[in-house]
Amino acid sequence: MTTVQIIWLTVLLPVSIAVFVFAFIYCGVLFRRSQKHAFDVRSEFPFELMDALEPSLRMGRIYLIAWAALDTLVSAYLLVSLQAHQYLLVGSMVYAVAVLLRDVAFVFLFWIPAFHFKPHFGAFVSACGLTVFTAAVAITVCLNVRDYGRDYVQVPTIVFASVFGVLSLAVLCIMLNPKLANWAKLDSTVDESGAVVERRPKYFVLAFSEWLTVFLGIAVSILSIVSFVLFDLILK
Repeated sequence: MTTVQIIWLTVLLPVSIAVFVFAFIYCGVLFRRSQKHAFDVRSEFPFELMDALEPSLRMGRIYLIAWAALDTLVSAYLLVSLQAHQYLLVGSMVYAVAVLLRDVAFVFLFWIPAFHFKPHFGAFVSACGLTVFTAAVAITVCLNVRDYGRDYVQVPTIVFASVFGVLSLAVLCIMLNPKLANWAKLDSTVDESGAVVERRPKYFVLAFSEWLTVFLGIAVSILSIVSFVLFDLILK
C-alpha cells in the first residue's frame, strides 16, 4: 500500500466516521438531559439534535462541520493519487465536488429549522439529489476502471457499481415518496378531559427521510473510498 492509501484508509476515513458518531452521541446525551427523553431519528429532525435554542447543543454543529471537512478531504483520494489512474481525472474532480456540495447540503439540513420550510425542504431535496449524483459518479468510476483494468478487476467493479446503484435508488425513492406531500400530518387523540392532543407519529416521514438520506450518504462515502483504494491495489 502507498502512503496515501494508508493515510486515507487508516487515518482520515476512520477519523471522519468517528467525528460524526461522536457528534451524534454527544448531542444525543445533551438532548436527553434537556428534553427529558431520548432522541428518536424516526420522529425528530436532524436540526433538533443540534438545536440553536439549546446552547449546549450548538457544539454539535462544530463537530458536524469538522466531519463535513474531513469527509470532503477523504473524497479527494482519487485526485491525490491521480498518478495511479490518470484516466479518471474528470471523474476524480466531479466526485470531489459532488461530495463537497452534498456535505454542505447536509450541514444546512442540520442547521435550518423545519419551520423555515422552503430553505429546509430545499436543503433536503439538495441532499437527496447530490447523494444520488455522488453515487452515480462512483458508478461511473467503477465502470471506467472496468474498461481500463484487467480481467480480474471486472467482478469487484461490477459488485461495487451494483451496490452504489442500490443506494442511489434507495435515496431516489426517499426523495420521491408521495407521503412527503403530507409530512406535517400529526396523530390526534382525545385525552380524559375531552381535549384533542396532537403528537408526531412514530415515523414522522420528513424527519425520518432526512436521517435515512444522511446515513445512506455516509455509506456511499465509505464504500466509495474503500472501492477506489481496492481498485488501485488490484491494478498495481
